[in-house]
Amino acid sequence: MEAYSDGLAITESVASSEVLMNTKRTGDITEVETQLAFMKAGYTVLIPYGDCDPYDLVVNLGDRRFLRVQCKTARRLPNGTMVVEGKSSHRRNGKFVLHKYSCDDIDCFATVVDGNVLLIPISEVDTSIAIRTSETKNGISKGVHWAKDYELLTIIDKLKGLLAQ
Repeated sequence: MEAYSDGLAITESVASSEVLMNTKRTGDITEVETQLAFMKAGYTVLIPYGDCDPYDLVVNLGDRRFLRVQCKTARRLPNGTMVVEGKSSHRRNGKFVLHKYSCDDIDCFATVVDGNVLLIPISEVDTSIAIRTSETKNGISKGVHWAKDYELLTIIDKLKGLLAQ
């Protein structure tokens, strides 16, 4: 076990990166990576207090335009596709409640794929969207959502244009 000058210690399992991950922790990491990417790109990021808003963060795009972002951790399928869910779930009065996001709630989803933050406009997501990082086995590319087309710096101008309408 390693000790630090502030009196805190870190166990060997944590030191060797064997930290148990749960959905809350992985979601928090996705949010922080998204915030950092926007900040590195020169944008101010606003974070709402509490968990009552449908968005995780708001990005000041300048010219009095703001982007409401819902961060989602992508799920990797065996075929190399990354799936981003366009819905959330919670319990209310003991019952399971499913909420599908709409343009009244958010402007886009953000996820992190292979270290890159992707922004997916809400208009392109129904209940989920499948994003590919590699070629399909059958070579078909029609209708495929490519990760490179959603990278933050690639799509931010498109999103600015959508918000201006």
